[in-house]
Amino acid sequence: RFAVGSNTVTIEGLELRGAGGSLALDAAIDARRVAIQSRGQGVDLGEVARILGLPPGLVTGRVAAADIDVELHQQATRPSRGRVALALDDVDVLGLTDARLRVAGTLEQQQLDGQVEVVVPALGAASLGVGLVLGGAPLDAEAWSEATGATELRLAGVDLAEVSAWLEPRLGGLGLSGRASGALRLSRAD
Repeated sequence: RFAVGSNTVTIEGLELRGAGGSLALDAAIDARRVAIQSRGQGVDLGEVARILGLPPGLVTGRVAAADIDVELHQQATRPSRGRVALALDDVDVLGLTDARLRVAGTLEQQQLDGQVEVVVPALGAASLGVGLVLGGAPLDAEAWSEATGATELRLAGVDLAEVSAWLEPRLGGLGLSGRASGALRLSRAD
């Protein structure tokens, strides 16, 4: 079952088989609650894009593994929780090729912990680590502005000439060269 209302989306019992693998999805989304359960592996992203009516070639690759079980609420009195594990391989999107993405995270009440890693062979690697205590329910925008904890972005072996070439159509010639690595850590204790 698939239903879209003025402020709701409901997907019940969606199962995709073929496209190189399988994917199951149940979702209920409205302004006060988001609930998503999905499992799958080996799914061809190009085929999913085609099914969704996206332009051919916009994205290709495959979902190596997906395990998502999330329930988020707008009210702090309703417990939010979640677990996300996602692995995408051989992704081509926006002119980037052979990318690999890994996402792992958990949410228990207001405690959010996670890690995102992206590797694009031509550009380099980036990772983002998050350890936050939200200031309320995750669907309340103010909870994010009141969050405490730390977030760290790391870059490794980034080819600046490739980044410059990729950004050129969007920003003009930057003329960058060399390789860059580094880290940026943002934290808030109060």
